[in-house]
Amino acid sequence: MPVVTFRIPAALATEVRCKQLLEKGSLLYAELLDSPLERVRAFVQPYDADHMSVGGSVSHDSNSAFFEYYVLAGRPKKQRHAVMSGFTDLLVSVLEIDPRYIRGACIQVDADDWCIAGSPASAIRSAEIAARNAEG
Repeated sequence: MPVVTFRIPAALATEVRCKQLLEKGSLLYAELLDSPLERVRAFVQPYDADHMSVGGSVSHDSNSAFFEYYVLAGRPKKQRHAVMSGFTDLLVSVLEIDPRYIRGACIQVDADDWCIAGSPASAIRSAEIAARNAEG
């Protein structure tokens, strides 16, 4: 389920930085959510300076970044906040920008409203739990 999108200025979106965000962000996300790494999906979406405003003004030298990440409803607040802090620190480190210019959002999704390979996560979860119980 874990999915994160980093929206960053195109001027800062070098191949190296994008790779760092994708790889380090995925590892961090898996660690903080105690989730298998193979379930994590990460995206970088560079934006053109002409397609962003701060305080209602288009600013060609903006270093503003935004991230949004999805979790299944029910994740503890402490865990969600750790991801917020971790992704902010990651953007500061990789992009070398001031944390005051970073915004982020956690989007909680009910397991019935999240799709994995065409099936609701609630159904997949039920099957995984049943398989674990059968093994145990």
